[in-house]
Order: sequence, then structure tokens, then C-alpha cells
Amino acid sequence: SRGGFRGGYQNRGGRWEDRSGQSSRELSVQVAEDWTFVAEMSHTQLSKMKCEKLVEGADVVCAGSLHFYDRAIDRVTPRNPKVLSKFPDREFHYVTTTDDPIIRRLASQNTANIFATSSIVSLLMVAPRTANGWDVVVQRIGDKLFFDKREGSMIDFLTIGETSFDVVDDKSDANSYHSLALEATSTNQDLSQTVLKAGAKPYKFEEADPFAESGVDSAPVGYRYRKWDFGEGRSVLVRCEVDAAMEGPNGPSFVAVKALNEIYDVKSEWKSRLDSNRGAVFATEIKNNAGKLARWTAQALLSDVEQIKFGFCTRSNPKDGSSHQLLATHLYKPKDFANQIALTSNNIWGVFLYMVDLCYRYMDTTGKAIFMKDPNEPIVRMYRVPEDAFDETDESDDEENTEDQDGA
Repeated sequence: SRGGFRGGYQNRGGRWEDRSGQSSRELSVQVAEDWTFVAEMSHTQLSKMKCEKLVEGADVVCAGSLHFYDRAIDRVTPRNPKVLSKFPDREFHYVTTTDDPIIRRLASQNTANIFATSSIVSLLMVAPRTANGWDVVVQRIGDKLFFDKREGSMIDFLTIGETSFDVVDDKSDANSYHSLALEATSTNQDLSQTVLKAGAKPYKFEEADPFAESGVDSAPVGYRYRKWDFGEGRSVLVRCEVDAAMEGPNGPSFVAVKALNEIYDVKSEWKSRLDSNRGAVFATEIKNNAGKLARWTAQALLSDVEQIKFGFCTRSNPKDGSSHQLLATHLYKPKDFANQIALTSNNIWGVFLYMVDLCYRYMDTTGKAIFMKDPNEPIVRMYRVPEDAFDETDESDDEENTEDQDGA
């Protein structure tokens, strides 16, 4: 199943590590001769799209469990930082749409006709704010569309400095594009677990974690399978994620927890600036990581969490990307932060539904397509691809490799 990622910077989990040599300005996958070009969309076109008739999402199924956010974390300061705990044996799941047993069940029950995860949908929604190359695969089966990620895809890695004028791709090992992506991803995982209150009874949803395995320590996550019905045969079901619960007077509220990583260089100054000028630090992060922050915001809107908790994280040792300190946290309501970065629900749904319409217009009733972001131009292209494109042919070998590396 695409895929698990065991926590910890050193113990990286087999599949992501050995498949992912992509640098920031390379195609995420090579265009093959048997692909058929369908359409291209410029960032300018995408940024002007609008969904005129927005609808509210509703929970269809809720699964998994949440631990409670420890409010003591919000007392952390640059002068009194907190070292992020490590979770080398905890499994973090990044399962693609068609490998999700709950989505399979809901599809068989005709609950909706367009299926995806919030990770995938949010990437398409904020496409005009991204710079790196990426791709999303679509499968059409009759009137149903399944938006998927390719085996070996990097779309669940977090970028650092993607939209900075000084694109980060130092060839030295610790600051290469790939190393920083691993570092940002594992820091985000570590923060999401460090902020949880130890020993408190978890908040459980109606159904069990669909990805839990016996004897495996899985990160606690709440999965909300939410549906938006736009009419005209466009009913969208998305698996959305919640990182933590927050105790409140009217019962628990839901929270997203996200880590911002300071890139170390001679000008590193978060420790000195966060107390006096946090707004400027955050503004720089928004500028240099426009795609990542917009995507997190879109995910928060989709999952209908009440808050996003941003954690400012820096390396404990500037030359070592394996240990981090939390310097401060910053809270936003998703709609307020969306307003700050000029992200509108009309636009992001307009972009996604435009891509849905392209799929119904140009794909065979049983077929496969791919949306690809060009890493060197502000353009997204769509191709029809053979039905067996990207199928896993070496699954058993991969499983063995994953087990070998996890046990190493």
C-alpha cells in the first residue's frame, strides 16, 4: 500500500528513501512516447478559476483516534525551547486513494463518484502556487474518478524553500533538496507527536483506524471521510486528516499541527527574531513556502479543523538535520489564515472541478490519465496514459526491501 513511513530522520522507511532522487527542478516522472497530450493550464488561468456555487462538506465516515494537544507546548519560547521527541518505531501512513479500504467500501456503495485524499486534492487545488515538479494520476471507472498518487511519488514529502528566490539545493548531503525534504517531513511528524498530552485517554471516532496493523505502533490520526455534492453528477468524497483534539467547554475541537523548518545559513536568526518580530519571520515563510502553506491551509479547510498550530522548528545543531528544537507556536483559524494568504474556497474548488471536468471530457470510460506540474514553467499538463501505466510490477521485492531497511 502506497505507503507507510516509519518515523525518524535516520530510519527513513524503504520505499521513499530508495526511489526518490528527484531534485527541485526536475520532472517528477518522464513523459513516455505512448502518452497522449490532452490539455495544459497556466498558473494565471488556474488562479482566476472560480466555483460559483460552493457547498458545505459533510462527514460520511469518521475513523481512527486522536490524542489531546498539550497546551503547555504553547508556553515554549526561543529562550526556553523544547527538543522535539523522536519516534523511530512509530508508523505514519500515507495511503493513496485506491488502497484505502473505507474509500473502496464507499465507492462500492455509490456514496460519491469522485474520490481522493486531502493530500492529493489540496495539491491540485493550490497548483498555481507551486514551483516544483509533481504529478497526480487519475483512474476512471465508468462514471467514477479516483485521484491517486504514483508508487514512489514524492508528493507526501514536505518542501523547504520551494518558492524562494534562492532555491535550496545545496549539493552537500545535509542541505540537498532531497535531504531537506526528508528533514522537513520527519520534523513535521515529530512535532505532531511531541505536542500530544502523554497518558490522556484518546478521543475515538466511530470506526477503527483503517490502516492499523497488529503489533505496529501507528501515529494516532483522525480520518474524516467528507462529501461535497456540487450537483450535475459531481459528488466529491475526500479522506481528510486531523492531527489532534483540543479540550474545550463544548467538547473537543479538532486541530492541525504543522512544522515550519528554519533553513540554516549564516543569516539564521529565528532564535533572536521570533520574540521581537514573529510577524516578519512568518511573512518570509509564506513567501518562501507559498505552495506548502497554501496546501496546508486547503487541507485544514477540507478537514474542517478549528485551528492550525504552526510550530517554528530549528536544528539543535546547525550542521545536523536529525535533531530539532521547537522555538514557538503560532495559532490560526484556517479561514483567517486563508484570508491572509488570499486563498479562496471559490478558487481552489474551481481549479479542482475544472480538472474533474477535463477527466470526464477526455478520458475513456475505463482509462487512466496524469496531471503533471512542469518544474521549469508555471504550467500544469494533462496526458492520457495506458491503463497499465505505473502499475506495480515489483511489489514483492519492494516489500522485502522495506522490511530489510526498517530492520536495519
